[in-house]
Formats: sequence, C-alpha cells, structure tokens
Amino acid sequence: GPRCRGGRGRRAVGVSVLLLAGGLWGQAAAPVPEASACRYLSDLARETPLAYRQAWGTLGLDTAAVPPDGRVPTPIILGQKTYAKGLGHHAGGEITLSVAPSFLRFQTEVGVQWQGGGRGTVVMQVWVDGAKQFDSGVRGDSDPPLPVDVPLAGARELRLVATDHGDGIGCDMATWAEARVVLDESVPAFGRPTLTLGGKPAIRSAVSAGFSVAW
Repeated sequence: GPRCRGGRGRRAVGVSVLLLAGGLWGQAAAPVPEASACRYLSDLARETPLAYRQAWGTLGLDTAAVPPDGRVPTPIILGQKTYAKGLGHHAGGEITLSVAPSFLRFQTEVGVQWQGGGRGTVVMQVWVDGAKQFDSGVRGDSDPPLPVDVPLAGARELRLVATDHGDGIGCDMATWAEARVVLDESVPAFGRPTLTLGGKPAIRSAVSAGFSVAW
C-alpha cells in the first residue's frame, strides 16, 4: 500500500513572543521540523489522543482493536492483506478528528479485521462536517477492503463511524487500514509555543497576555 513519503518540506514558521512583566523577558517557539506529504492518523494520535468511543476494547494504533482483558492485539489484517499502519476500531463507535488547514484529503482502506471468515457485520461511514461522504454497506471479515478517498479542504471535522448493522457487536472489529491525511505543503506549519526564561522553562502565570502574528 502507499506510504507517507517525505515531501519537499512544508514551510515551518517559528513564532517569537516578546513578554515584558516586572522587567523579565521571555521568548518562545522553535519551528517545527519538515512535514511529510501525508500523516497517518495513528501517528497523529500519539501526539494528541484522538476522541473516540467503541463498544468493545480500546482503539488500536497500528494494530487491531485492543482487547479489554489485556491480551496483546493482533496485527491489522483485512482479507488476505496485512497492514503496518492503521486504526483498530470496533462497532458501535466513532472516531472524531479536528481538520487542520493543511489537510487536503482523508484516505484509508476499510473492512472487518480477519477473524477466520464469515464473521462480523459492520457498516463503516465517513462524515465531514456532518455530511456523509462514504458508506461501506454491510461488511464482514471475508470481504476485501474498500478504498476510501474523501476531500477535506476547508472542512472542520472528520468523523469515522462504525455501526453494528443492528445485530449486535459480536466480531465487529472495524478497521481503518493506512488511515491518513494528505497534506497541503504550501500551508505554513506553526511550532508549539513554549516559553523560556534564561534558558529554562518559564513559570506559568495566572495573568494572561495576548500577541498577534503578521504574515
């Protein structure tokens, strides 16, 4: 399957903040490193946890859904294909992601995690700003994965939904293989602001201050 390759590098913008309070000066924000042409949602989730819910287990990052009894989750397998990247989800549930200005498209391959054949009845959907953009129909683990490619430019929220088709959640391991966002590399990326004072992290104050960035 496709891989998130290193791109020519999005323009990184360092934000400098100048604070004057009681004669003390602070500065902040190192630029972020070069970004890829796309980012896997599993990698994004390791930086900022995704908002999700599911009726069984917990969300697997680059694995199938994580069992609630502490067992080691299995690799992601859809049909006869094994994937190194993806989100291991389970019906009924959903995953919600705020769409950044740099996100152009959402791409994935969807299906029910292989469990021996003839198992699971899941409907997987992709919603963008409250509008349904993809519906898999009823899928089981014997069905091949379906490719998904949904535009995100200008959107604010991406929601990945897995339903149990109304017959219970048994074996309904909904998997979003190679789930990723394609990036617009012309959009500047801002570093995460961190205040320092004399080379050490500045103490946070209850007094708030504002700043603006001219571009």
